[in-house]
Amino acid sequence: EEFLPSWFKEATTRSANEFQAIQRAMVLSLKETDQQHLWAELKSLTYNGSSDAFVFISKICSIIDSFPDADSESTAPLLKTIIFDSLK
Repeated sequence: EEFLPSWFKEATTRSANEFQAIQRAMVLSLKETDQQHLWAELKSLTYNGSSDAFVFISKICSIIDSFPDADSESTAPLLKTIIFDSLK
Protein backbone atom coordinates (compact mmCIF):
# COMPACT_ATOMS: atom_id res chain seq x y z
CA GLU A 1 0.00 0.00 0.00
CA GLU A 2 2.84 2.38 0.62
CA PHE A 3 3.75 4.48 -2.40
CA LEU A 4 5.95 7.14 -0.85
CA PRO A 5 9.68 6.42 -1.14
CA SER A 6 11.84 6.28 1.98
CA TRP A 7 13.69 9.51 1.13
CA PHE A 8 10.35 11.32 1.08
CA LYS A 9 9.36 10.02 4.51
CA GLU A 10 12.73 11.04 5.89
CA ALA A 11 12.20 14.56 4.58
CA THR A 12 9.39 15.03 7.06
CA THR A 13 8.96 14.89 10.80
CA ARG A 14 6.06 12.47 10.61
CA SER A 15 6.20 8.98 12.07
CA ALA A 16 5.61 5.97 9.82
CA ASN A 17 2.12 5.52 11.26
CA GLU A 18 1.22 9.15 10.64
CA PHE A 19 2.45 8.84 7.07
CA GLN A 20 0.34 5.75 6.46
CA ALA A 21 -2.69 7.63 7.79
CA ILE A 22 -1.97 10.54 5.44
CA GLN A 23 -1.59 8.17 2.50
CA ARG A 24 -4.91 6.48 3.28
CA ALA A 25 -6.65 9.84 3.69
CA MET A 26 -5.27 11.03 0.37
CA VAL A 27 -6.50 8.02 -1.55
CA LEU A 28 -9.77 7.39 0.28
CA SER A 29 -10.90 10.99 -0.16
CA LEU A 30 -11.05 10.41 -3.91
CA LYS A 31 -13.79 8.73 -5.89
CA GLU A 32 -13.06 5.09 -6.70
CA THR A 33 -12.17 5.81 -10.34
CA ASP A 34 -9.83 8.61 -9.29
CA GLN A 35 -8.24 6.34 -6.67
CA GLN A 36 -7.35 3.87 -9.41
CA HIS A 37 -5.99 6.69 -11.57
CA LEU A 38 -3.88 8.09 -8.73
CA TRP A 39 -2.43 4.68 -7.82
CA ALA A 40 -1.56 3.97 -11.46
CA GLU A 41 0.15 7.33 -11.87
CA LEU A 42 2.04 7.10 -8.58
CA LYS A 43 3.29 3.62 -9.40
CA SER A 44 4.56 4.92 -12.74
CA LEU A 45 6.66 7.66 -11.10
CA THR A 46 10.36 6.94 -10.95
CA TYR A 47 12.63 8.03 -8.13
CA ASN A 48 16.35 8.74 -8.17
CA GLY A 49 18.89 9.95 -5.67
CA SER A 50 18.65 13.54 -6.84
CA SER A 51 14.86 13.64 -6.48
CA ASP A 52 13.48 16.22 -4.11
CA ALA A 53 10.39 15.83 -1.93
CA PHE A 54 8.82 18.96 -3.37
CA VAL A 55 9.34 17.70 -6.93
CA PHE A 56 7.47 14.55 -5.93
CA ILE A 57 4.73 16.64 -4.31
CA SER A 58 4.34 18.81 -7.41
CA LYS A 59 4.01 15.68 -9.55
CA ILE A 60 1.22 14.41 -7.29
CA CYS A 61 -0.50 17.80 -7.48
CA SER A 62 -0.26 17.75 -11.27
CA ILE A 63 -1.80 14.28 -11.31
CA ILE A 64 -4.62 15.43 -9.01
CA ASP A 65 -5.23 18.45 -11.27
CA SER A 66 -5.58 16.09 -14.23
CA PHE A 67 -8.68 14.49 -12.72
CA PRO A 68 -11.83 15.30 -14.74
CA ASP A 69 -13.49 16.91 -11.71
CA ALA A 70 -10.42 18.67 -10.36
CA ASP A 71 -11.96 22.06 -9.69
CA SER A 72 -12.63 24.23 -6.66
CA GLU A 73 -15.52 21.99 -5.63
CA SER A 74 -13.51 18.77 -5.82
CA THR A 75 -11.18 17.13 -3.34
CA ALA A 76 -8.08 18.36 -5.19
CA PRO A 77 -7.51 21.45 -2.97
CA LEU A 78 -8.00 19.36 0.17
CA LEU A 79 -5.59 16.71 -1.07
CA LYS A 80 -2.96 19.33 -1.80
CA THR A 81 -3.37 20.76 1.69
CA ILE A 82 -2.94 17.32 3.23
CA ILE A 83 0.13 16.67 1.11
CA PHE A 84 1.84 19.99 1.81
CA ASP A 85 0.97 19.88 5.51
CA SER A 86 2.65 16.48 5.70
CA LEU A 87 5.94 18.18 4.86
CA LYS A 88 5.81 20.62 7.77
